[in-house]
Amino acid sequence: MFALEWNSRMIARRQFIAGAALLPAMLEAGSLAAKPALSPAKLARDETYWRQVASQYELPQGITQLENGNWGVMSKPVLDAYFRNQRKVNRESSYYTRREFGPEWVAVRKRVADMLGVRPDEIALTRNATEALQCLIGGYNKLKAGDAVLYVDHDYSAMQSAMDWLRTRRGVDVIRIKLPEPATWQGMIDAYAQALDANPRVRLILLTHLGHRSGLVLPIREITEMAAARGVDAIVDAAHSVGQLDFKLPALGASFVGFNLHKWIGAPLGVGGFYIAKDRIP
Repeated sequence: MFALEWNSRMIARRQFIAGAALLPAMLEAGSLAAKPALSPAKLARDETYWRQVASQYELPQGITQLENGNWGVMSKPVLDAYFRNQRKVNRESSYYTRREFGPEWVAVRKRVADMLGVRPDEIALTRNATEALQCLIGGYNKLKAGDAVLYVDHDYSAMQSAMDWLRTRRGVDVIRIKLPEPATWQGMIDAYAQALDANPRVRLILLTHLGHRSGLVLPIREITEMAAARGVDAIVDAAHSVGQLDFKLPALGASFVGFNLHKWIGAPLGVGGFYIAKDRIP
């Protein structure tokens, strides 16, 4: 259905450099991540543990960083690995590209796929989730003039714009709804169900797993199943949920997902990706 598989073969060098840095860095930092045996509630109050965590980062002087949503700060092991890989690629030039790039890229993609619970050939790496989701939205080819797409006020502004773009390029109607407040699990499911029932021409919806504005978590699985029963596909924005929530991509029940690795996973800036379920790849 999608003509996007080329992305998995034509990934840019700069994207790989960032992705490759993740592998040795995660191995080096793994001992700290594996240590805690306390419950999350007790660990949250364990200042000794959090001092250990803080020691893994370069902290800026005179700045208290409260905004981490754009991208996360690399830990010292990741930063060291990132620069080490940059120097290696710069030093070896074409030799590296011809001899080592392919196998290392395959290893990186497998590592990411294993983390997400999917097959390596179901994901492609991009520079960020915005680019990934634009690929998915722009590449969705089942729309025809007169169809409709739907998103909510909760969705990321750039992705709302990408959905609006479909009006001009595909001749579809674009429907924007407001999620009810205060939000409840069932209330959110009902809001989408009512919107789809009121707009039977909708063929594609955008769903944000974890919202960047309020941290609201949507009942994605329930909504995707409800939408599928109506013949509606869903593209899921998992930019902020990968690394913050404990899940695997198949649990979302969506065939199309965009995600980031440089936000809550701690990969170098410029690493994201998208997932397309195997049965939806031509």
